[in-house]
Amino acid sequence: MESRTTHRETLVRRTLQAGTHEMRPEIFARFDLHCVFNKLDYEILNKIGELHLRKCLDLINAQGHNIKCESGVVEYVQREGYSEHFGARAMENAAMRILGKVMSTEMLKNGGRHVAGSIDYDRPTNVCSFVPLGSKGKGFN
Repeated sequence: MESRTTHRETLVRRTLQAGTHEMRPEIFARFDLHCVFNKLDYEILNKIGELHLRKCLDLINAQGHNIKCESGVVEYVQREGYSEHFGARAMENAAMRILGKVMSTEMLKNGGRHVAGSIDYDRPTNVCSFVPLGSKGKGFN
């Protein structure tokens, strides 16, 4: 992760060396296959963020709501869920947390009834907010 080179053979060699330094040799040797994965680029992270956001939206809309998300929400999920150390693993939790916060606030405002509208991300304030149906934008389902 810390290597500045993009040369594949060098990355593989350094990664395998790091593995042998972190684990005792007899433990490392028990693994039949040593895999070195490429670092995720922005486009892939964006697709992962979209996937998790869609999954969360499907769960929310299956409850009877009619929610869409503006494109900026994907960027926010990506930024909140990705870490250099753990990768994209936490993006699903970030998507659920972000959408859940907006949805719970909106449902409390309207007495627990179903919600229809879109969720928008405001970059300057770094906050996602709810926009009632008919007020704005296209978004995606």
